[in-house]
Formats: sequence, structure tokens, C-alpha cells
Amino acid sequence: MKGLNDYYQNIQDYFDHGQKESKILTNLRSVLLILFGVASTISINQFISGSNTSGTIFLLLAPLIFYFYSRINNLLVEKEEKFPIKLLDNLKAVEELDRTKKDLIRKNNIDDYLDNSITALNLNTCDIEYNTDPKICSQGLKNGLKSVLNDYVERPNYILNTDNLKFSVGLYLRNIMVEKKEYEPDFIFKPNSRFIKLRDDIGINEHLNFKLNEPINSKDISFALHTVFSDTYQHNKMKTKCIDIDEIGNTIIASPIQAVCESSEPIGIMYVIINDQIEIEGDLENINQIFGRIVSNWIDKYNECIINKYDKLRYKELGIPEEIIERDIQWKQNCISGCEDEIIDLDEETQRIVDQAISNN
Repeated sequence: MKGLNDYYQNIQDYFDHGQKESKILTNLRSVLLILFGVASTISINQFISGSNTSGTIFLLLAPLIFYFYSRINNLLVEKEEKFPIKLLDNLKAVEELDRTKKDLIRKNNIDDYLDNSITALNLNTCDIEYNTDPKICSQGLKNGLKSVLNDYVERPNYILNTDNLKFSVGLYLRNIMVEKKEYEPDFIFKPNSRFIKLRDDIGINEHLNFKLNEPINSKDISFALHTVFSDTYQHNKMKTKCIDIDEIGNTIIASPIQAVCESSEPIGIMYVIINDQIEIEGDLENINQIFGRIVSNWIDKYNECIINKYDKLRYKELGIPEEIIERDIQWKQNCISGCEDEIIDLDEETQRIVDQAISNN
């Protein structure tokens, strides 16, 4: 559908073409004016010299030349008076006003979405305590991520500035902890990588059967997705690509998810696939980066929650008193806020009790 700016451009093209015609007519008018002056001068000189034949011819030509000159002059005046040049300026002003209003609405919506995500992040993570079952653990990985990305998942059309309503939205995350519900003496958490598929109107999920760190031999949609996602992760930068799915042009947008307080290496990617070919907004990379930071903070707290729950289970299996368990988590929480070491040890007394319990078992 054409916008006002398209119509403005058509009128502008017509005006530019008319200007070229006006230049030709102006030049022709100048030539006729010169010819009229020459013809008049020659006619007068011929009459003065007594050559009536030549003078009569030029005398007849002079009015004819003057007539054509007058007609061309009138055409130029009519073109300038009839062409609504002010209409072009009005159309342009209306188009710019409409664009400004849409940009303002979009920015306000995005601000609200970010505020909602931050609020959801706080509700999910602020109640992490050792002797409780925080919401971030109990609701599960997919539901938790969907809660902090609710507007991004449900209303991406406002963020992407498109009227299309068909999207596939999801994440690829590394270093995800998997909950361990039973105690094993030698168990060690091993982070894994996986796709978190949050929305799929396009039917793209069946093609997400690969890992980013492994090559893919397929040359179909999976290969295109793997290429974009891998480039995004390796170059730590938003990437876009247009691909055909069921003979319809689709746009892939993939953005890195930065680790908490770091920017050198991402912990995964977030992707949106639109059932259309769209123009990418200039601020989209920064917006996605903010949502990515929210995701990385949530993942950090989720992993912490999973580990804390298993520690509690392990200590109970070892027969460690509840007050020692609480002392352990309190020590960890205090150290997290004031220690720079990545490995957090227990305080001396708690460590002695834990070691004794392990040796007894």
C-alpha cells in the first residue's frame, strides 16, 4: 500500500519532468524573441533602402514569430500558476508528522515492554533464598524465560515496526543447569546447551535440530538458520538474513545474549523470524541487547537456584543440620557481594562439619 510519501514522490517526479519541459519552452521563447528582433530590424532596413519585396516578407514573418512567442509565454505562465507546488510541501509535512507519531508510539511501547521485563525479572529473582523454593526454580526454564520476555514474545510487531503478526521467537542458550532431584555422591553439574522455543507461528521449530558448535550438512532451512545463528554467536553481533520458507520471503533476526557484566563472549542468542521481508529499524540492535541482558541475569539466577536446591538436598542426605545449611548459603551470598574469586568456599567451621559428614557417609 502506498503512503503519502510515495504519492509525494510521484508528484515530485511529475514536477521535475515539467520543469525540464519548461526549460525547453523558455529556451524556445528566447530564440523566437531573438528571431522577432532580427526580422523586425531587417524589415525596417529593407523599407528604408527601398527593397519592398524583402521587407514585406520579413514584415509578415515578424507578427507570426511574435504570435508563437506569446503562446509559449502563456503556456509557461499557466504551468507555473496551475501546478499546486504547495500541495507537495503539505503532503510531505503530513507524512513526516505521521511517521513521527508512529515512532513515538513505538518507543513508548518498547519502554513499557522493557519495564515489564525488568519487573518480571525482579519478581522472579528477588526471593531466592536457601530455605525456600523460589518461583524461578519452580516455574521451569521455558515458562520463566517467557515471563520475562512476555511482550517481546507476544508483541514483537511493535518492536520491529511491522503490521505482520506471524513470528517465531526463541533462544539458544549455553551453560544451562539441569535440575537434579536425587542425591548422587559423585554428581557434578555439567552445563548443557539447548534451544528454548517460545513462539512458532511459522513452523520453524522442526528445523531447529542442530547445535551451534557442530557443523551441519543440510542445505535446507536448517542450514540457513545455523549460518545466521553461528555468525551471530561467533561475531557477537546482530545478524539478519532473508530466506524463503514455503515460497514466502521471511526475515531472520538473531542477536547475541551477553553474559552478566561481560560483553566479550555471549552465552547464547535470541532470534525472531518474521513471515515477511521487513526493513530493520536502526535501534533494534540496542533494544535486543537490553532484552538479552535481562535474559542473562535471569539465567544466572536460575542456575544459582538449581545449584542451591541440590546443595540443600545433598546436605540433608549427609545429615548436616539445618542451621549449618543456612550458614552455608548465607556465607555464599555474603561472598558473592564482596568477593572477586569465581570459586566460593565455605567458611572454616561449616567446611569442617561438611567434611565430617561426607567422611561418615
